Amino acid sequence: MPAPVKITRTDRTSRQLHRYANKCKDRIQARRVRALAMVVGGKLRSEAADAVDVTLQTIRDWVIRYNRWGVAGLRDARRSGRPSLLSKSQTKQLWQWIVAGPDIETDGVSRWRVLDLVRLVKQRFGIVYSVDGLRRKLHSMGFRWITARPVHPQSSASKKREFRETFAQIVAKELPAHATNLPLEIWFQDETRHGQIGTLERIWAVKGKRTRVVRDFRFKYRWLFGSACASRGKAVGHVSKRCNTQETNIHLADVSKAVAAGCHGVLVLDGVSYHRSKGLVVPDNLTLIHLPPYSPELNPMEQVWDWIKSNFLRNRVHRTEDDVQTAMTQAWQRFANDPDRIASIMTRTWANA
Repeated sequence: MPAPVKITRTDRTSRQLHRYANKCKDRIQARRVRALAMVVGGKLRSEAADAVDVTLQTIRDWVIRYNRWGVAGLRDARRSGRPSLLSKSQTKQLWQWIVAGPDIETDGVSRWRVLDLVRLVKQRFGIVYSVDGLRRKLHSMGFRWITARPVHPQSSASKKREFRETFAQIVAKELPAHATNLPLEIWFQDETRHGQIGTLERIWAVKGKRTRVVRDFRFKYRWLFGSACASRGKAVGHVSKRCNTQETNIHLADVSKAVAAGCHGVLVLDGVSYHRSKGLVVPDNLTLIHLPPYSPELNPMEQVWDWIKSNFLRNRVHRTEDDVQTAMTQAWQRFANDPDRIASIMTRTWANA
C-alpha cells in the first residue's frame, strides 16, 4: 500500500472542519470532511476510515484532494449524463400541456397518465420514450404523481385572495364598539363527522403482500365541534350526536370561556345555515367572521381533521356508538393537549398578523 500522504493545509482546524460538515447540505461531501476532521484532530487514519466505513486508500485519496483544492475538492463533480431527447422548447411545451391538463374531447382522457404522455410526445414531436424514461423526465421537471385536492366548481380564487389580503379590515369592520381597543385572539372553528363506516389509511407493509385491514360498514356516527387559537396554542371542542344551531351555541359558549380575560375573540368559520341562524347566541367576547363560500382551504381546522383521522381514527372498527364517541374524544384531546401541534397547524400569517 502506498505511504500515507500528510495533510499540508492549515487553513482550517479540526473544529472548523466539523462545523463545516455539520452545515454542509451535500451528505457525501460532509462525510469526507468529517473523516478528515478526525485526522486533523489527531485521530488515527484507521479510526477515521472505520468511522465512515471506507478503506485507508480512500482516506489517502481524500487527503490528496483536500491538499490541492480544500473542502471544495471533496465535493463530487456534477455528472452531465446523456442529453435529453426533448429540446428546451419541447420540454417547456410538455410542461404547459401537463399543467393545463387534458381535454376529454380531443385527448380522450380526463387525466394524464405517463402512457398517455408517451403517446402525446410521439404524436407531436416524433420522439419515442419508454414509460420509465418519460417518468424520470417528469420527475426531473418537478412533477410528482399525487392525489389532487378537491375544489368546488363555484369556488373563487379572487375572493379567497381578497379575504386574506383584507382580513384585518374585515375584522375591524365587524368588531363591536366595546372590543375596538382590546387585544384580539384569532380562533378558527369547524365540525367534522366520524362513525362506524370506516375509512382506510396508508400503512407500511411488506413488499409484494396485499395487506388487509378490517373495515366496518355500519352507519352510526358522531359530530366533533372544534376550535383552536394558534397564538395561545389552545383548543376546545366537544362530541355531539347532532350538528345544528343548539350544538353550535354550546360550542360558542365553550370558546367564549376559553378566550383570555381582557381579550376579545375573533372566530373564523364557514357560512353554513346553523352558523348564520337567527337562534344563534353569540357571546359578548366573540365576533364571528364568515369565510367566503366554497373555500374550506382557508380554514386550518380542515388540516386538523386530516391529522386526527389519519393518526387516530382510521383503520379502526367501533363496536358501538359510545365507542365512536370515546375514540373521537380521545383523538381530540391528543390535539388539544399539544400546544406546539396547535401552533404548527393553525398558524396563518394573513390571520395572525
